[in-house]
Amino acid sequence: MILGVVISISCGVLCIVLGAINATGNISLLHSYHRNNVSEEDKKSLGICVGIGMIIIGISLLIYGVLMLISELFALPFLISIALGIMLVGIAVGLVITLIAIKKYNKTIF
Repeated sequence: MILGVVISISCGVLCIVLGAINATGNISLLHSYHRNNVSEEDKKSLGICVGIGMIIIGISLLIYGVLMLISELFALPFLISIALGIMLVGIAVGLVITLIAIKKYNKTIF
């Protein structure tokens, strides 16, 4: 269980860092087909939107990891359901924001 907590927190921090890099307007971390049809003036907006989506995913993973650790340390099994709900909602919201931004600025997702 502790390994899962460490992995979740590590992935959360990584997503937050990568999201912060994208949020500065730097879209070089995105795959080339997500940058193909984006005009120069829209690159910053795309980066901000994708960065926000990644940060939301990272925060939800971080919260999940912390709640799972608390649940493990203090034997509070009800926190598992809360942690899982937060993580799933955060990932869904982050992905929707990211996909909407890519669709808006690139005109296609694929």
